[in-house]
Amino acid sequence: AATLLNADALGGPAGVPDAELLVGNPPFSSPLNSDASRVPESPIAGLGPYTDTSARHLLAAVQSVPDGAVVCLVQPQSLLGARDAAKVRSAVMRDAELVGMWLTDEQPFEAAVQVCAPILRRRTGAAPGHAGPRSAGVDLYWRDELPRRVAFDPSANWSPLLATALGVPDVQPLEPGNHLSIGDVANCTAGFREEFYALAEVATEAPQGSDGRAMTPAGWACLVTSGMIDPATIGWGRSERSLGGRRMTHPVADPAAIDAVSARVGRWVRRRMVPKVLVASQTRVLEAALDRRGGTVPVTPVVSVEPLGGVVPSVPVEALAAVLGAPSSSARVALLSAGTGRSTRALRITASTLAGLPVPRDPGILAGLVAAWGDLEAAVAAGRDPSVAGARIDDLLGAGDPSVLEWWSSRIPRGSPST
Repeated sequence: AATLLNADALGGPAGVPDAELLVGNPPFSSPLNSDASRVPESPIAGLGPYTDTSARHLLAAVQSVPDGAVVCLVQPQSLLGARDAAKVRSAVMRDAELVGMWLTDEQPFEAAVQVCAPILRRRTGAAPGHAGPRSAGVDLYWRDELPRRVAFDPSANWSPLLATALGVPDVQPLEPGNHLSIGDVANCTAGFREEFYALAEVATEAPQGSDGRAMTPAGWACLVTSGMIDPATIGWGRSERSLGGRRMTHPVADPAAIDAVSARVGRWVRRRMVPKVLVASQTRVLEAALDRRGGTVPVTPVVSVEPLGGVVPSVPVEALAAVLGAPSSSARVALLSAGTGRSTRALRITASTLAGLPVPRDPGILAGLVAAWGDLEAAVAAGRDPSVAGARIDDLLGAGDPSVLEWWSSRIPRGSPST
C-alpha cells in the first residue's frame, strides 16, 4: 500500500526512513529572479544567499533518505559549477556519492532552462561531516545514449562532467614554478547591477563630425558590451547593439554624468580607463580584445583585465591578451564552468575564473606572446584562419595540444571582425 506524506521539504528534518529511491522535479527559483531588490537575510542552513531553491531541495533530499538510498532530482545545469551552489555540492558529497549524471543540450521542459539530473547514493556508515572515499568514476548519460564510465574527482566541481560530454579536451597541467596566475599580475574585475544601471542611464550616442564619423569628447568613456567583442577585436561603432533597452552604435558616457548618478560608479569607471584586455561573457570560447589606449569601459558582464604596476615580472598587456585568447585557456575555462552559461555550450566568464589562469614568468616567453598576439590580431583583421597564431600562443605557454587546437578552432568565430 502506498504511503503519502504531505510536508514542507525544506521546513525541517523529517525524513523518509524506508525510501530506496527518491526522484523528483523540484521548483527552480533563484533569489536573483524572484526579488532583485534585496539579498535574503537568512540563508537556509548556511548556504549562499543566491542558492537556487532546487539545489536546496537536492540537499534536503539527500539528508532525508536512509543509507544506501538513491536520490535523483532534476536540476538546472548551473548546479554543476555555479559559485552559489558550491556549498550544496560540498554538503551533498559529504553525505552521498555521485554515481551518475544525466545531461543534455536540449530543453525537455517548456521553461527555457538547461537541465541535468545527478544520481546520488547516500553513503552507508559514513561519518557525518567527512567526505567519503575518492570516486572510482561516474556513469555519464548524454541525452538518450547509453552511459559511459568517466573519471571524476569528487573534490572538484561537477562542470567537467558536462565538458566531457560536450567533447572539451583535457588540458595538460603546466610545470609548477614556471607560472604565476593572472590574478598575481593583473586586476580582474567586472561590474554588477549598480554599474550596469548607472551606465545604461547616462549612455548616449557619440556626436558625429562632418564626415559622419563618431567624435568621442575628451575624457568620455566608450561603453563596450559583450556583443561588441570578438576575438582580438572590439567592435564598438560597427553596428547597433542593445544597452539598457536602447539600440546604440557609438555608446559613450560623460564621467561627470555618471558621478551624478553614483559617485562610487564614477570612481569605478575612472579606474577602468587604462590599457586593458576586455573579455566577453556567454561565448563559445574566450573572446578577448585589447584596449591599448584605455578609452573604453566594460558594461556588465564584460570582464576587464588590467596589468598591475610594480610587480615582477611585469607582464605587457599584449601578453595578457595572448594568454586570455589562447586555445588552452578556453579549454581550461570550459572545464571549470561548463553549465553555468545561458546555454549548454556558452561560457559564463567571471573575474575570478580569469584570475586563476596561468601566465608565464619568463620574460622571453612574455615577449614571444606579445608578438604572437600581434599575429592573431592581424589574422582576425584580415579574415584569415587564426589557428596558426593560436597554436603559436599555446606552444609558448607549454600547452600545445592538437586536440585542444582543433576543438578551439571549431568554435571560434570566423571571418572579418564584427559588422
